[in-house]
Amino acid sequence: MERKMQGSFVLVGIVWVGMCMHVAAIEDGNLEYLGIVGLVDHSHVVSPTIPTFAGPTGGDEVQFTTLFDFPDDPFSARRLDNFFEHYGTHIDAPYHFGGTGTQRLDDIPVGNLVANLCVVDVRDQVALNADYQVTIDDLLKWESMFGRIPTGALVAMYSGWDSRWGSEVQYRNADESGALHFPGWGTEAVSFLLDNRDIVGLGVDTLSIDRGVSSDFSSHTLLMEANKYGIENMANLGDAPTKGGVIVVGAPKLEDGTGSTVRVITLVMNSCPTMVVSKTVILLALALFSVMFF
Repeated sequence: MERKMQGSFVLVGIVWVGMCMHVAAIEDGNLEYLGIVGLVDHSHVVSPTIPTFAGPTGGDEVQFTTLFDFPDDPFSARRLDNFFEHYGTHIDAPYHFGGTGTQRLDDIPVGNLVANLCVVDVRDQVALNADYQVTIDDLLKWESMFGRIPTGALVAMYSGWDSRWGSEVQYRNADESGALHFPGWGTEAVSFLLDNRDIVGLGVDTLSIDRGVSSDFSSHTLLMEANKYGIENMANLGDAPTKGGVIVVGAPKLEDGTGSTVRVITLVMNSCPTMVVSKTVILLALALFSVMFF
């Protein structure tokens, strides 16, 4: 048993060294042998002042409690208090709105957390209507320009709303009655993707898969009853390729979780035939990343 354990540690060490080498290579811009030519970070920093669905009077602000710190202690550690599963850039597991029979966070297959990214740009429509919903026409227009949405895709709405992240008032965009106004996915577009394309989930750069004025969260329900997940509050979608990027969702494996804050990155790929090798490396990295998240 001891020999097996030693062998396991050696294997983990080798993989870890390999990952460190890859990180250094990324910093030096020398990852083309893996088919990766760039990285895009889609996660916002989590702090006590981040925008939340309930707003500043919701009593749900993130709190950090310092337990140990320098110079009085030999190490530093904080405790996260009042930390909702659906804060910041986060994943909605299917169970969040799908209920019985759908996947909780720890049920999502790890392969579904590595996906082809398709970015649907609706900034012009949103500039005219903050309550805009992505339509089937938006998807067909995208396909007319970039080809059919590939199998295993995460399709993300790019509205440019992440530019408002620094202001909770602007990001929530509530009117005098308290109704929120920001764009999201329309139910017809969601149904089209579920019925006609093989997706793993949807993404948005806003607080919700549904637009802000929604009262029934019908797009959430459609998506998650079909065992697909959502990523909300995405950042920097404008820096990602419209098509051809590989998105990696670093989701912790919380028992029975309905969601979690996540670190989401897009790997910008070149056209060399090392894609299969690259995805193997990504899956190894994702497995370790999930272990190290907490």
